[in-house]
Amino acid sequence: MCMHHLKYHHQGLRHRWLCRCLLLVLVGTAVAPALVLTGLYEEFLAFSIAPFLRSGSSYIDRGWNSSGALYRIANDKACHGAVPPFLLNLVVSSPSNFEARQAIRQTWGSTEELKGLRIRTLFAVGQPQAPDVQVLLEQEFIEHRDLVQGTFHDTYRNLTLKTLMLLRWASTFCPEAHFLLKVDDDVFVNTKRLVGHLRTLGYPRPEGIYLGRIHWLARPVRDLASQYYIAEAEFPGYIFPLYCSGTAYVVSGDVAQQVAAVALETPIVPMEDVYVGICARKLGVAPQHSAWFSGSTHYPLDICCYQHTFTSHHMTPTLMKAAWGLLASGKNDCSRLLRRLELLWCKLIS
Repeated sequence: MCMHHLKYHHQGLRHRWLCRCLLLVLVGTAVAPALVLTGLYEEFLAFSIAPFLRSGSSYIDRGWNSSGALYRIANDKACHGAVPPFLLNLVVSSPSNFEARQAIRQTWGSTEELKGLRIRTLFAVGQPQAPDVQVLLEQEFIEHRDLVQGTFHDTYRNLTLKTLMLLRWASTFCPEAHFLLKVDDDVFVNTKRLVGHLRTLGYPRPEGIYLGRIHWLARPVRDLASQYYIAEAEFPGYIFPLYCSGTAYVVSGDVAQQVAAVALETPIVPMEDVYVGICARKLGVAPQHSAWFSGSTHYPLDICCYQHTFTSHHMTPTLMKAAWGLLASGKNDCSRLLRRLELLWCKLIS
């Protein structure tokens, strides 16, 4: 009799297990297309992998770098105001990119407040080779008061020094900023959309935020002819830690200060976004992925796309102004279908 009941008990357990598996398959079949269509599957992957990234890295040798916070133009009062910035936009720019900086000032960088939240935009440059460019930079600073200039030579291989300079500047002269956006000068930013999202991330005390479009399982380039070349002495591993694309990413104020501090004992890697990822890994800060950052993708001018995404890359000054005008027009010609497709539509037209 007991064996008879045990048999039915096992059959019942097996039946319930099969039903649960079938339910998971049905739910997955129903939900997966929606995740793919909206791009939310990328966020799902990021949140599900984040708990496994909390331990620090063991392969980085302790060292020291001498790229101290030395400025030719310090602009140390740029953050002064009644309230600290909610968002500090730190735009990495080449000294000669005057037109790009002006386009940002006239478009998304012109936003100084959203829903009572203060926004500040600054540009970071290094030292130009040509003396006449330096003269123009100093004139630009006098006119706009939004430049920070380091004492290092402005080259591609020194992008890491430029980013470190910005993080140290923010830690020293703007330590109460809630969020910092590091962004290149050929990137358009939908500030309203980005700020709306950042308000949901622990404000007014955001902590541990490192947000952007994540590069997964990227490998160092060992080809000497490549501008992305990284020697084994600079990074001995085969795969980089997960890191956010350097075109645009956001860190909370505490992470900016922690990265600036840990960088003093972390050997420099020429690729700045990789380096920030290495420092974040060393700190145990997990990057968070958002598909709304375009990464290196350029989105053609389309109101249905630009209303939703945070950024678009490879924007000329002309395109920057056109995108700003598109959003400022207030037009909403998106069909119900395109509004539902959202991110997928942006990917289809790019």
